Amino acid sequence: MTNQRYGVRALKIDGEIFQPVADVTINVGGQIREPVMNAVAMSGFTEKPEAASAKFQIHDRRDLNLPVIKHLTGATVTVDLKNGKTFVFTDAFSTGSWELTSENGVIEGEIMAATCEQIT
Repeated sequence: MTNQRYGVRALKIDGEIFQPVADVTINVGGQIREPVMNAVAMSGFTEKPEAASAKFQIHDRRDLNLPVIKHLTGATVTVDLKNGKTFVFTDAFSTGSWELTSENGVIEGEIMAATCEQIT
């Protein structure tokens, strides 16, 4: 582990390594709690499930097949952070439009997954 605290080392989709252009936004999913209010105060909370997700930007490259990655299902996505943490998304699928900007070759992507586990 390094002394560097922030940043992304690598993003892997089914073992293939991609170098993120900028930050990766990680949502580990799980349960979301919402307050239940009565006439005078909070009386408790309800829970609802939320999918795990990751949003990121990657550079286009000659061997990247955008239609294939846009329609990804059942994938394992791993995000390695520079601070030594690793997040693994299982049974992940692509969401969103996966748009490519030709001026700078940047693709914006998003995945959602059944689970996200922090393994280190």
